Amino acid sequence: MAEIPGADDGFALYFSENPFPGFQVKLDWIREEYEGNWYRLDGTDKEGWLCPALFKYFDRAPENIYAKAEPASTKR
Repeated sequence: MAEIPGADDGFALYFSENPFPGFQVKLDWIREEYEGNWYRLDGTDKEGWLCPALFKYFDRAPENIYAKAEPASTKR
């Protein structure tokens, strides 16, 4: 993902286990470890661990996670 302009002022992160219009990255499930799950950024060797809070959004660890980040809306 490219840098998010104004991220210090907040940003929105959208994610789904299904592709959606404008998604920027695809994460591929690798393995479970310490009650969390490891994902690899599709097409790279970059990996990251997602903590068990993942299950606040999903019933199970999805095979893939699609995501998009953008500056927070200035509308309040």
